[in-house]
Amino acid sequence: MTDDTTVFCDWAANSGRRRIQIALLLLRIAQRARKSCFSPVAKILGFVYRQYSLTYIGFDIPVQTEIGAGLEIHHGIGLVVNGHASLGRNVCLRQNTTIGSRYRNDDAPNIEADVQVGAHSLVFGAVTIGRAAHVGAGSVVMTTVDPGNVVAGNPAKVISRGGSTDVLVAGKHKGNQSRSDSDGE
Repeated sequence: MTDDTTVFCDWAANSGRRRIQIALLLLRIAQRARKSCFSPVAKILGFVYRQYSLTYIGFDIPVQTEIGAGLEIHHGIGLVVNGHASLGRNVCLRQNTTIGSRYRNDDAPNIEADVQVGAHSLVFGAVTIGRAAHVGAGSVVMTTVDPGNVVAGNPAKVISRGGSTDVLVAGKHKGNQSRSDSDGE
């Protein structure tokens, strides 16, 4: 967490998702308390955040995780992030996603700014997901992804390079026309 990060830095990114806004607010308050001191108050705040996030949202993001401003979480259920992982600014994570270690607890991913991670994805090991990259739903990523690339599959493979996200829009990429496109509607 950078010094310019306020406790409300994720609020706008999660507009309309009040429970997630509250969970991330509690996370940021617990992170602030942990950073300023390791007092019993910091531990209590961390406990309150963890209980709320696990009980009401169903995600597990440890207080010690480094997270940039603007973290966006869709649904959150089943989301697990390793405490040694690093998330840049404006990262978007979706449900049933794991950002975790591969061999040791500390070989966790580094996810740079403006990255989108699709639902049911797994990102394992000491890999970097480059700035503005997209990880398709259901992908298993165990190698570094270059900035701006779109990866998908198990194992994840590059399906678009250098920021082209048109492959993410249904019916827009070759070989996968939507029903309305094929019917001429």
